[in-house]
Amino acid sequence: MAASEPQSARQNAPGRLAAFADVAEPASQKLSIVPQTDTPQLRTWRHRGTSRRLALSFSGVGFDHRASPEYQFSKIASANGRDNVLFIAEPKRSWLNDEGLIETIVAEAKAFADEIDAEEIVTLGFSMGAFSALVITNYLPVTSAVALAPQFSVHPEIAGDDPRWMEWRKHIANHRIRSVADHLVPETTYHVFHGVGPSEKPQRDRFPVADNLFQVLLPKTGHGIPQRLRGGGVLYETIQLSFNNRVGRVRELLQPLGAYRRTKRLFPMLPPSSELPAKKEARA
Repeated sequence: MAASEPQSARQNAPGRLAAFADVAEPASQKLSIVPQTDTPQLRTWRHRGTSRRLALSFSGVGFDHRASPEYQFSKIASANGRDNVLFIAEPKRSWLNDEGLIETIVAEAKAFADEIDAEEIVTLGFSMGAFSALVITNYLPVTSAVALAPQFSVHPEIAGDDPRWMEWRKHIANHRIRSVADHLVPETTYHVFHGVGPSEKPQRDRFPVADNLFQVLLPKTGHGIPQRLRGGGVLYETIQLSFNNRVGRVRELLQPLGAYRRTKRLFPMLPPSSELPAKKEARA
């Protein structure tokens, strides 16, 4: 069963969101989501819409680490059923490092794109899924990539100072994907959302600053970017505007949440963890 995306605090701000009526979240409808691949390496599902947009929705590690991740963002990725979606979940949680995984995903995405005669491909994900949504742009012609709290790297020499997700990271034998930066391309517009919380620093502050990468920071927020946007009543609209590369309208929409674009002055680039001075051990 997919992660739910209930109605939120939108009802509390009708005037503010009236200006975004063209991307306002529609009433829910039941979606047809059909399983496709189901292997120890990869699980996928398809939703067939009516448009010629194909969205790739990558799942994060999930809440139950004993079970394989399920598909996520079903209503948002499909624009409540209008757009075609390939939902992608990685049971091994390898951050696309598992041998042959990228090639399998690319082949399945291309086949679906050909089937619907897709005019554009967009990507979406949260956390590990957001990392994958960014990296896959180096392998497919993606117009817009939307990443909610993505990792920059899970390589021990690059983000070894981030202790999170080690139950999965420690099993990655070969780091084919060293960092997101190695896979960004000029043809894609990147919409990256991070919290200002200190736990995000090892990932957030290693992202490059680029003209086609809009890294938006949300105050009073840690890793829970989807929850923060949903709580503000703007999750659906933020994703749809980002898919359409409406950067100015995203900025306007998120102003009440205090969001702003990252700059090197406020958040300087953090070097790889292997280049940081070793921390001194605390005295007994």
